[in-house]
Amino acid sequence: MAKIVVLEDDASTRKLITAVLKTAGHQVTDVDNGAEGLLTVLAELPDLVVSDVEMPKINGFEVLSDMRGMAETANTPVILLTSRTSQEDIRLGMSQGANDYITKPFDPDRLIEAVNKQLALLAQQLGREAKRLGAGFESTLAAGLPELASKPLEPILALTPMEGDAHTDLLPGTPHDLPRQHFSAAWAVSMEVHNDIALREALPGQAWHALLRQLFVPVSKDPALTGADYLDMHESRLTLYFIDQTANGQLGYVRAAQAVQAMLRAGVQCKQWAMAQFAAQKVPALRVLTNLHLGPIDVVRMPLDYGGERDTVVGPTTQLMEHLREGEPRVLWRVLGTAAAVSASQNAYRLGTKMAVSVNGLEVQVHALQDMNPSLSLGEPLESSAWI
Repeated sequence: MAKIVVLEDDASTRKLITAVLKTAGHQVTDVDNGAEGLLTVLAELPDLVVSDVEMPKINGFEVLSDMRGMAETANTPVILLTSRTSQEDIRLGMSQGANDYITKPFDPDRLIEAVNKQLALLAQQLGREAKRLGAGFESTLAAGLPELASKPLEPILALTPMEGDAHTDLLPGTPHDLPRQHFSAAWAVSMEVHNDIALREALPGQAWHALLRQLFVPVSKDPALTGADYLDMHESRLTLYFIDQTANGQLGYVRAAQAVQAMLRAGVQCKQWAMAQFAAQKVPALRVLTNLHLGPIDVVRMPLDYGGERDTVVGPTTQLMEHLREGEPRVLWRVLGTAAAVSASQNAYRLGTKMAVSVNGLEVQVHALQDMNPSLSLGEPLESSAWI
């Protein structure tokens, strides 16, 4: 039995594909759009993906390209199942890294044949990899990682489609004719594995994948995070953007504070899991860092080389969130807030050390955040000791 994720926006087709695969004995998670599908694939790390091409939010070619660009899913078999039947489309799909291409209407037997073929090739590849890595890898797998839940991630963080006219305040180096929307203030909240390089080197591939699932699956289900206006996920870093305006009666800084709390909760749980799981191995302690910043963002509708478009957050705020950890001193805090975020948070946090860190040559004032006003949290607030 294999774990398979199905991406298909048409309800009847999705139901048919799922039924065919389940009848063949597979465990199936189905998603109705590419954006949520990509997050599901990263969270669940399935054995195989069956994807449509024409889907809302982001299309199948983009899902495929993003998967091939991430180490965790670079080798996951992908079967494109689509109504795009031209030879040009087929060549495009295969050139982007698809393992097979099936056109609609499809023959269920043809789908099962393709799935069986790709799973057999995957088993051969994994066998060769296990043999190459030797007994250490085998003994780790023999010890057994806890079976992680593979339920559909609902609700899942959503990418909000762009609306409105293009904004004229363009960023340097960005084409001037792209539809965009400018927000003068947005709360950016990120969570990342700070020592990911050391952990990748110390853990077998499947153990590293399991750790990422343990970290991100609870996050993707937390109600404090599902209201994010935009998101960016890259390897072991997740960044959420909350527009600084009232949404469902909550101001931007309140939603950001709740997101920090949710990320901390997930990080603490994952750290406890990792300590228990890898206690007998020489593995560095997991270090999850949460950052908070308030700044302007531009959301650009970017055309893709292989068809379709994507709403992408660009600008200085995004660059700061990507590189903030590079300037952070090796201290023991776990939550870092920029001065811009702290001053606009209306005493939401108890502050620790204040200092300037260098981010790409730019000095940024930051604070260690110690704990949060309980009235802004969801559920039970963490003890201050868990923050530092």
